[in-house]
Amino acid sequence: MSKHNDEDQTLPILSLADQNTAEGAMERTFLAETLSPEDSNYNPEIDLEAMRDMRQALENRLKSPGSYLAPRATNVIGIITAPGQFPELSNYPHVP
Repeated sequence: MSKHNDEDQTLPILSLADQNTAEGAMERTFLAETLSPEDSNYNPEIDLEAMRDMRQALENRLKSPGSYLAPRATNVIGIITAPGQFPELSNYPHVP
């Protein structure tokens, strides 16, 4: 998918890992939870830090899923789709 910024420059095509892998699920979660370059408040440094924090949060939740209301989660996708974790991703891999 190509995107254009205000100066009408084409941004590179974004390639994601398979949606059924932990890597692909995390990529899609990070993108859904951060601002896109089209947003006037977009700051790549802030978004990158937010993505790092989300990865750490997912790893922490996976170590003790019951503590985070995801007792049946056995992998990252289970954490992401658990009720109350990432509501907009509850139907993963179908993301908005």
